[in-house]
Amino acid sequence: MKKPLSFFFCFAFMIQVKAQKDKIDVAYASGKISVNRSIYGEGGGGGIIFSANYDSRFPGAENVGYRVGLGFFPSLNNFVVTIPVGLYYLLGNAPNYFEMEVTTAVGTSEVNFKNHKSNFFLYPHIGYHYNKNTKGFFFKIEVGPLFIAGKVYPFPGIGFGYTLEKLLKKFLSITCS
Repeated sequence: MKKPLSFFFCFAFMIQVKAQKDKIDVAYASGKISVNRSIYGEGGGGGIIFSANYDSRFPGAENVGYRVGLGFFPSLNNFVVTIPVGLYYLLGNAPNYFEMEVTTAVGTSEVNFKNHKSNFFLYPHIGYHYNKNTKGFFFKIEVGPLFIAGKVYPFPGIGFGYTLEKLLKKFLSITCS
């Protein structure tokens, strides 16, 4: 359990460190490029029961992005924290996209899901992704197979949140000036 959890923490922090202020943020503040970043809550999906997520597109790639979250799974004997990490590809044009994503999640301890115990989950899925670069509303709905302990279950997810475009633009214009 320590190896997958360590991998996901390193991956999440590596992305955040790379995303710190650099030439991309300066270009973003000047309006030359758009980096779409959102926060959202998701029921079902990669966090299993519920997760809070940070979603971002990779700089220079309008249709390729990632999401990192923190979720929970209430159990009879304990409270399991999950860490979903996903990579996605979007087809279409803003604000309506067809999304293809692969999410993995690691739990702090084993989760008993329909009598199958595991602390590692794989969730490849497809869905609808609504996100305007200049507006605040973020929405996604998805369905795909959830792989747990060698078993496969159909599993849906739905997320609502806020696109940080306006907030980031205001913040970056203040700090980059």
